[in-house]
Amino acid sequence: MTSPMRLVHATEILERLPAAVSRLARIDAKRCTLPLFHDNDSEVFHETVVPDLASYKWIVINLSGGKDSEAMLFYVVSLADALGVPRSRIVAVYADLGRVVWGQTREYAEAQAGMLGVRFEVVRREKGDLLEYVLDKNARRRAEGKTGGKAVSWPSGGARWCTSDLKISPVTTLITRLVNEADPAPDHRLCILNCVGIRAEESAKRKMKTVFAPDPANWRVTPLTAKPARPATRTGPADPGREERKGIPHGRREVDRWLPVFHWTASEVWDEIRHSRLPWHWAYQYVDRVSCPMCFGAGFDNWALAAYLVPELAADYLDAEIRTGTTFTTAASMAQVIAAAKHLPPPLSTLPWDRTTPVRRS
Repeated sequence: MTSPMRLVHATEILERLPAAVSRLARIDAKRCTLPLFHDNDSEVFHETVVPDLASYKWIVINLSGGKDSEAMLFYVVSLADALGVPRSRIVAVYADLGRVVWGQTREYAEAQAGMLGVRFEVVRREKGDLLEYVLDKNARRRAEGKTGGKAVSWPSGGARWCTSDLKISPVTTLITRLVNEADPAPDHRLCILNCVGIRAEESAKRKMKTVFAPDPANWRVTPLTAKPARPATRTGPADPGREERKGIPHGRREVDRWLPVFHWTASEVWDEIRHSRLPWHWAYQYVDRVSCPMCFGAGFDNWALAAYLVPELAADYLDAEIRTGTTFTTAASMAQVIAAAKHLPPPLSTLPWDRTTPVRRS
């Protein structure tokens, strides 16, 4: 249980975020405090978790190069400093997706970590980037006799394997490496905090996530709930269902997952970045979200803008569409996106502050 002294320190540093909220705090079990955030404008109470960072051997911060993870990095490092937790325990990890992200994304993430004196690690799928994975999956499905819609192998809202296979899985491998590096005693389970920069206001689905919970990296074999069988319908094939499966936990680690900026607004994120004096990604001159430019959830206007700004990436997507005989999303083909990009006017800056006063490390 977090000590009262730790609670006082955590509350002091939280007072910077944001200025418009008042806070009450109480002590709770499982290495964390639970402050109640009262938004004076909306009269809404948010409950978020502030873990006792000192109880973790490693604090893993997932960096994407985007604004949310950048603000999260500075906030968690500042909180660790206030609680007397050495920065040597903090590890920033970047899941490298290769050519499908905005140019220089890895370099920005590395610079952000480096300017704070935080260890920086890069992980990636060993057998290629997302487009190579699409081609591999499509080839396997066609070899199994699947055609048409069944051969489609692009990520989608219902099949976010881009996150699970290219981000979560490699990061979990890093967590295993960190456990081995610490070499805990045979009867000791190492505590690790896995920090992810997800915010509730990004989508209705993300709003349903839990701020603090056991991480899937705890499991050697992930538990599964039972699912009943379902007959085929006009909208989908039959589902054979599955039996309940008990999970097998790792014996050497206990991993918690924390979403530090879950209740922050976009303006609060930018305020934190300006306060940090860390460099922000160049793409924010033109877009308000730096995820994969051709992410299935970005929408047609953002795809067209990305095709205008990075035409070589659009050409690679078009090539993958031609080779697989499928489109990167059901909403549009890359050929349509490229055609629309040719008619775009020069994009204007959308930065939330004056571009003539760039943020620099003081």
